Amino acid sequence: MTILQRWKQTALHNKALVGAGLIAAFGTVFYAGAAIVQVCIMNRSASESSEQIANIYSKAQGIIESMSATQSQMCQQSSENVVF
Repeated sequence: MTILQRWKQTALHNKALVGAGLIAAFGTVFYAGAAIVQVCIMNRSASESSEQIANIYSKAQGIIESMSATQSQMCQQSSENVVF
């Protein structure tokens, strides 16, 4: 007996069970693929966020250094202008 002949002799409720199982298996594979894609997107997003934070930190350090230099210049100028 071939597989096709056996399939034709299979009861309808058993065919429905096989169909439902195939649909569930396809859905599982599809959702596993979607989860993998989401993890890859999250990893890429995390690395981009790290780069952005490092960029912001370096710019903030530059601003702090600039403000310190300006403040020290202002203190020097004000101390030069003081008359005793």
